[in-house]
Parts: sequence; structure tokens; C-alpha cells
Amino acid sequence: MSLRFPLNLFIMLLAVVGSSLMAETRVQLTQDLPKLDIIYNNSVVTIQREQNPEHILSGTFAMTSRPCPPACISPIEPVAGIKIIGELELFKFLEDEYLNESGLLIDARSADWFKRGTIPGSINLPFNRFDTNNTSEETENLLTLIDANERYDVGRVTRFLEKRGFMEGDKKTDKYDFTFAKKLIIWDNGPWSDNAVKVISAFVSTGYPVEYIHYYHGGMQSWQMLGLTIIKP
Repeated sequence: MSLRFPLNLFIMLLAVVGSSLMAETRVQLTQDLPKLDIIYNNSVVTIQREQNPEHILSGTFAMTSRPCPPACISPIEPVAGIKIIGELELFKFLEDEYLNESGLLIDARSADWFKRGTIPGSINLPFNRFDTNNTSEETENLLTLIDANERYDVGRVTRFLEKRGFMEGDKKTDKYDFTFAKKLIIWDNGPWSDNAVKVISAFVSTGYPVEYIHYYHGGMQSWQMLGLTIIKP
């Protein structure tokens, strides 16, 4: 004997499922991008916005006033030539450079802040582990991480030509070759933090090409304001 599923119950289930699916993307990233899936720590992570239209910020990122120093307003362009980006450019970076491993998303905050929650895809390079004089061991490790190649026995003629714009000299220094180095997005807690500025300065002090560096100035403040996904690493 066969069992027939009641048609009206089937229609009701479709309606419930349909409304549920619609609810999942009611607040989209953009008009054409409901959400974004990436691989992070060997798992699929979905970046999307908070779906409750009545959701409001609470806690640290709901504050408007913090003692300055240390929480002073940071410059939007800390180094001339740095590209300032927003969320849409960050999404594009995750789809392109992050996916093909030619780029890194860097959380410049302290390890404690990172553990509380970070933007999916980020690695933690705490600002307080770097200096800006090219002697820090951490800075050396940083250069290895971003695929900068150390140079040996560079001839005087070669450097003469490089400094005049030949042989991709703008991507090289006496000590390092940044030609194939990764593109970077560096961020922190937002306009009231200078953590990212310090890490950017550490990169730039090594001769790292400024056009390879992107600064997400809004940081976690802007990310949370838009109700975007946060993950604990």
C-alpha cells in the first residue's frame, strides 16, 4: 500500500522552507552578493550580515568615547601611496588574492583581541611584535611570511640600474626582492586604533612596495557596524 503525502501539507512545507531561505539572505552583502563562502582553518566559513533588522551593537564597539591616548583617531592614509579600502574591496580580495594565496588578510591587533573574534580569513600579526628599524627578528619573520626573497651579492651596476627604474627596481632593495611578494590588507579595531598603522610602518620600513599594501581603515568597528560575520580562531 502506498502512502500519499497530503498536497496541502506539502505546499505548507514549501512555503516554510521558502520563507526560511529568503530570511537567510534578507540582509545581503550587496544587491548581487547574498553572502560569501571562504575556506578558513580548513573549514568553510560563510561571511554574511546579521539577519535581524532590529539588531544593535553592544559592548566595546557601541562606545563612542575612549581615552586618548591610546585610543586616538588614526590617519586614514598613514603612508603616502597606501590604498584605503572598504568592505566591498575586502570581499573582492577574499574572492581573488586570498583564494589563490597571493594575498594575506592581517589582523594587526593584540593576540588577546584576535582570540575574542576576528574577520574570517585573517592571520594575527600583533602590532607590538614589530619595530620599524629593520632589525627586529619579528620583522625578518614577517618578510619570509609574505614571500620576500633575501638578496645576496647584488652587483653595483645592477643596483645602479634598478634605482633608475630598470629591471623592476621599484620592487627591490639592497637586501630584499619583493617582486613576487604577497598583496596585503591590514586592519585593526578601526579609526580609534593605530595598531594597523604600526604594522604598515614595519612593512614599509623594509622597502615593501606601498602599492602592495591595502589599509582597511574601518576595521572591526565598521565590520561590526554592518553586522558581518566574526569568527573565533
